[in-house]
Formats: sequence, structure tokens, C-alpha cells
Amino acid sequence: MNKPRWGLEAWYTAHLCYGIIQLVFIPILIPTFILDKTGSPTQVGIAMGILGLSGLLAPVLGGLADKYRAHRAAQLIGLAAIAISALVFALSGANFMLHLLAAVFLGLGSASLLMINPAFIVSGGYEAEEEASKLTLLNQVAIVGSLLAGIGLAALTEAGVSFELRFAVMFFIPLLALLVTAATNKQAAAQIKVEQVNEGGEAGGIMQVVLSRFGLILLAIVFCIDWPRCYHRAVS
Repeated sequence: MNKPRWGLEAWYTAHLCYGIIQLVFIPILIPTFILDKTGSPTQVGIAMGILGLSGLLAPVLGGLADKYRAHRAAQLIGLAAIAISALVFALSGANFMLHLLAAVFLGLGSASLLMINPAFIVSGGYEAEEEASKLTLLNQVAIVGSLLAGIGLAALTEAGVSFELRFAVMFFIPLLALLVTAATNKQAAAQIKVEQVNEGGEAGGIMQVVLSRFGLILLAIVFCIDWPRCYHRAVS
């Protein structure tokens, strides 16, 4: 019997990126950038709410990946979505509509990684002890990413680096993770075993997300927004 391999795998880079973006860049860089460009705490709250609402789609994304056995593609698309969001933020200036577009990409990308990365282990057919060890290591990788990102982002901010250059850094992190993960996650994705997905499950999942208490609150906020005023502020 082969001894289980409990060490790092190169595709864990995707979860390193998740820790960097989700635990540091989203809560620190995004709100301060939007506030600096728009001067509106309300617009900061709206953008973060849209980002959070996008993140609520994580179970739906996971269900789609299970149905079409597209876990590898979902992981890579998640990294690409984060890179796109950073690029949009870097080019957005004070345009609030672009802030919202970037927030959607960022929320979807982060949600994809949140659901898919652990699935490579939980559904990978490992023995319980090996699975627990791999999950622990995966979570530790995310924590290391957040520590490195916190130090790095603080250093960039203290040095007076512009928001645009900080978003350039945010762009290259998932881009590098995408290249590494694409080259190394094929075997791990092939090991994933999924149960039969019921037809219509995705639609039900979407409705559960939308009709959840948090989802309804966010939708109420969205529908109560004075969008024409936001648009005029964004283009003025």
C-alpha cells in the first residue's frame, strides 16, 4: 500500500490567491479605493453589498461544476475573474458603474475558489486522515497568503503607491496563480467524484440564494438605490 502524500501540491496556489484576495484585498483595498474616488460611503456600501450578493452564488457555482464535471474550468475561471476585476478597478477611476462591474467579477471569482478549492480534496477519494490533513494544509496556505498580503499591502500603502499600481499587483497575483494552477490541477480534478445532480437543482439553488434573508436584504438595497443619481455622479 502506497504511503499517502500529505504535502503541498502546486495547485494550492489557487487557495493562496484566495487568502490574499478574500482576506486582505477585498476588505481593505476595495472600500478605501471607492471612498477615495467617489467620496461616498453609501457607494462603498452598495459596491460591497453587490460583491457580497455575487458571493452568495457560491453553492450554485459548485452545483454547476458538479453537474458538468467542470471543477478544473471553474477553478481557472474563478482566478481569471479576479484578475479581470482588478484590471477593471485599475481603469475605473471615479466611475461607479465600473466599480460595480468589478465587484461582480470579484465576488463571482472569490465564490468560485471558495467552493471549488476544497472540493478537490473533499471529493477526491482520500482516506479520512489524509483528507483532514490536506484540508488543514489548504486552509493554512490561505492564512499564509493573508499574512503576506497584509504585510505587502501595508508596505505599498505606506510607500505612497497609487491605487492603480496596487490593483496592478492584485491583477498579477491571480494571473500567476492561474498559470501555475492550469499546469498542475488536471490530475486533482480528474480524481473528483460527484454524486448524481438532480435536474433543476441549479435553479432551485439560485432561488434559495435570492430568497434567503441576506439575499432579500441586499436585493432591497439594490432596488432602493437612486441609480440615476449614482450614474450622474459616476460620469460627472
